[in-house]
Amino acid sequence: MKSYLITIVIISSTLVLFPMLILNQLNTYERQISKEQCMGGPECQGAQPIPSASVGNRKVEVELKLYSNSTIPNVHYLWLRFFDANTNQTIRHVSFFLNITKNNVSLLHDMFHTHTGILTIQVNSINTQFNGTILGIQEPYLNAWTPRDNSSTVVAYAPIFNDANSTYSLKLTMYAIDSDNNIFSDERIAPKFNFDLSLNQQNQIVSSQNMEIPEFPFAIPILFVGITALILLFKIEFKTNI
Repeated sequence: MKSYLITIVIISSTLVLFPMLILNQLNTYERQISKEQCMGGPECQGAQPIPSASVGNRKVEVELKLYSNSTIPNVHYLWLRFFDANTNQTIRHVSFFLNITKNNVSLLHDMFHTHTGILTIQVNSINTQFNGTILGIQEPYLNAWTPRDNSSTVVAYAPIFNDANSTYSLKLTMYAIDSDNNIFSDERIAPKFNFDLSLNQQNQIVSSQNMEIPEFPFAIPILFVGITALILLFKIEFKTNI
């Protein structure tokens, strides 16, 4: 009797949880960019919908290089290039959110934009009251920081790359591509990249491919566990009856 009650509980839990997880994933996939994600852009204020960006047949990758100023201490340069690996062609007009952490603590997180597809972030890694300050201009769609005038450099103040013995994690999500207002309608379909970087990797170009994200990362494992447990319980009950 006890095993039958356990079986009923597992079946009921599986039947309830699985549809909920599917619906949650579908809602996530269908939702538009939230106010926090669009960083105060006009689409958060009832403006006309912006067309969803598309990668198409391109294989989007990011090249990244870190180097330091040899004459000025605690000044480092983070160089990024977005390109199609199939043609090696630089992808222009890219907006991206960059989060740099150390030991799971975020030290720099903001939205940036490059009109040319190449951007240099000058990092002043001095731990002062200016931490989190970005010097540049903000484009009108996502309020992403972009260089002033014809410069290719944005200046940031953050306590990063100041510890030669530490590894910094860089997580990058693209929000727009090909045009300043050509924005991905959902973060789930936006290309994402992860880097691990230290000062020992200076002047080396590191490349990262677009990370693929499964549509339903939790629903399938839960269903599998439920079915497996159900089969095992039936086997136990069958042996007990024999």
